[in-house]
Parts: sequence; C-alpha cells; structure tokens
Amino acid sequence: MSYPKFIKYKEIPYIGELLKLLDKEVEIYEKLAGGNSQVRKFESRILAGNRSKFLKDSDRRFDWFQKFKKWALGNYSFYNLPENLVVYGEWLSKHTLDYYPEKMDRFYLIDVFDTNSRKFFPYEDSVDLLTKKNIGDIEFLTPLFKGKIELDALNELVKKKSDYRDGNMEGIVIKNYVSQDFAKLLESAVGHQGEMKRNLSHHEIIGTSMKLSELGINITKRNILKEVINELSRQRISYDKKRIEKDIQFFFIMQTK
Repeated sequence: MSYPKFIKYKEIPYIGELLKLLDKEVEIYEKLAGGNSQVRKFESRILAGNRSKFLKDSDRRFDWFQKFKKWALGNYSFYNLPENLVVYGEWLSKHTLDYYPEKMDRFYLIDVFDTNSRKFFPYEDSVDLLTKKNIGDIEFLTPLFKGKIELDALNELVKKKSDYRDGNMEGIVIKNYVSQDFAKLLESAVGHQGEMKRNLSHHEIIGTSMKLSELGINITKRNILKEVINELSRQRISYDKKRIEKDIQFFFIMQTK
C-alpha cells in the first residue's frame, strides 16, 4: 500500500516570538488540548494521521488513535474531499484537560491545507469548502476575535472561560491567513513572563508526554524535562529546574500507584 508524503501541521511559535503579527488584522481561536490529527484522501482511500504519521492498525499507544481512525475511515463523506487537500483538526479525548462529555471524541477543524499552493485556506473558506463538498460530522470553531488587537488585550482575552470545558481556555491561536503567520498564547503564560514558573500540572506533563510519543521520542523523565524547559524558554518564562524535576518525579511516582 502506497502513501503520500506526510505533511505535518505547521509548528506554531509563541506570540512573543512573532509580535509583528499584532501589526496586522488577525483572527483568534480557542486552542484545544486535543490530539493533533489530519485526514486526507489518496488514491481513492481515506487516510487518518496523528501529529507525525499516518495511523495504522498497530498504532495503539493512546486510545484516541484508534477512535479517531475509526471515525475518519467511517466518515464516508471524506470521499468527496479533493486529493490536494489536508484537513487538520484536534480530536478531543480524555488525556489532558477535562472537557464537557458532549464535546469529547469529536473532530474540531483547525485548518485546511492546499498541497498545490502550499497554503492554508482562510478558516471561513475552509468551512465553506467542506460544507459545499458535503463533508460532515466535523465541528467548526467560532472566532473569539477578528481585527487588530494590542498585546494587553490579547493577555485579557486568553483569560476567558472556555466554550468547551468548565474552566479557562488552555490558550488561544492568533492567525493571519494573508501572510500565513500563526502564533499562540497559553493562559498559563500570562502574568508569568519574567516571573518564576508555578508548579507543573499533571495535564501539562501528560500533554508533553503525548507530544513526545507522537513525534516518536521515548517518554522518559529526561526527555520530558528537556521539552518542558524548551517550551518555557520559548515563552520567555523563568523557571526553577529543580522544582520542575520534582514535579515530573512526583508524576511518575503517582502513575505507578
């Protein structure tokens, strides 16, 4: 069985690394802490992928892998999808944040990528395209904001209550489809720039573990520590390495009980 070249969803920097984005009009969406996934049609077959590869029957490390694959392959409306398009989404399952039960095990559209132009369609155009192609059983995100926004207002926006869980959002994603520049801001980073990072929560460690696994990196204390420190550095948040090491150690101890 042949496969096309796997196209990962683009790596999204933190807004602190791309402040020029705020000079433009943007669209802002809630960032969901789900499983990064994709659907494609290739040689009249439907393919389902996670963050780093197309999923096969043997890929069972996380429960959501097979749930998502079963949903994607069973959604026959995807046969209407043009083969030059990649549909990216978040598959919400219980692994990091607790979302409302009715929101779980659903596919939330992030973006549609055109392999011919090598560009993402504007979000509204993606929704229109999928609707016109009669591709169903997909959840669409509602923009939180459209237009120009200052950094202070952005920091306030990320503190809003989530539409998908009983609590705050994990973060937001800021997009300009004209320049194809995207950035993210995590709720946990607001108010922490230049300050000491609070203790790591279990959902942050689980999320980091999932990311490593999907990238084919072994889930070890050392690798989790390295990834967490890289993320904090990118967000320009100071940290206490010994405190983080203790948080990770405690997490592994609790997992064995």
